[in-house]
Amino acid sequence: AVHCHTNAPSSSSQSPLQVHVREIPFSYGKLGGSIWYAAIALSQYLILRPSLVRNKNVLELGSGVGLPGLTAAKLSAKSVTLTEFGMEGDVDGIVLEKEGDKRLLPSALLSNLRYNAILNGCDDV
Repeated sequence: AVHCHTNAPSSSSQSPLQVHVREIPFSYGKLGGSIWYAAIALSQYLILRPSLVRNKNVLELGSGVGLPGLTAAKLSAKSVTLTEFGMEGDVDGIVLEKEGDKRLLPSALLSNLRYNAILNGCDDV
């Protein structure tokens, strides 16, 4: 799990909310390495209704690249916990697929989720 607390001021309706995420190739992140349309829709919904997450503890299950959870953090959620499964790996390193069931586990999804949290100013990663 990745815990995210930001010190960023909440977004005002005058300026656009910016959340940055890095997508990774399927071979590193499997289905969680790219942004899903549902994540975009949920993030847009939260932006339109920030009171749903403001000053609340948010848990995102199966975060992938973390777009909705990071959006909640930028909308002044009290705390955000992003969860995902897989092995520890590095996007820029050499990742070998293993025989059997291990080859189905994402090899760099967790490290990419941490990267995205840091990219968005989370100070408790």
